[in-house]
Order: sequence, then structure tokens, then C-alpha cells
Amino acid sequence: MTAEHSLRPLPEGTDTEIAVVGGGLSGTLAATLLGRSGYRVTLIDRHPVFPREFRVEKIAGDQIDKLRRIGLLDSLSTAAAAFDEIVNVRKGRVLD
Repeated sequence: MTAEHSLRPLPEGTDTEIAVVGGGLSGTLAATLLGRSGYRVTLIDRHPVFPREFRVEKIAGDQIDKLRRIGLLDSLSTAAAAFDEIVNVRKGRVLD
């Protein structure tokens, strides 16, 4: 899959070459990169709009380098919040 992907005619009534199911971080990144490569992508998720509480728990280490390499780090950084501590809580109790 390269940026040179040429659009081939699709069957009548079809506007999607690739369907990505799941609009979480992985699905959204896959759909974004495939779309940038010239594919006609449809992202399918049970939520028409991400819920207010939608979040990724953390992005760190080599994930940051990978996001920088594919050109998405700057746009994600505007919505991110820095952290220096992680506390695991389940049902109101601190686990560690």
C-alpha cells in the first residue's frame, strides 16, 4: 500500500474499498493511514460520534516516536494531557 495507489472503478453503488471496524485508537489510525495512501475507507463504529469519555489511557515511549513518524503526533498533542503518575482504580479502590 503506497501513496501511488490508483483508484480503480468500484462496482456501482459502492464507495468503499476497505472497511475498518472499530473507531478506537487502532481503527482510527488504520483508517487515517489507509485514506492517506489513496484508499477509499469507511470507518465503522457503534458510536456515530465519540462519547465524551472517549480516551486512550496513555501513549508513551516508542508509541510517541511512531506517531511522530506518521505525522499525527502534533494533532494528537493538542488534545492530550501530560501525566507523571498512573493510579489503577477499580470500583473506587486503589489497586496499587
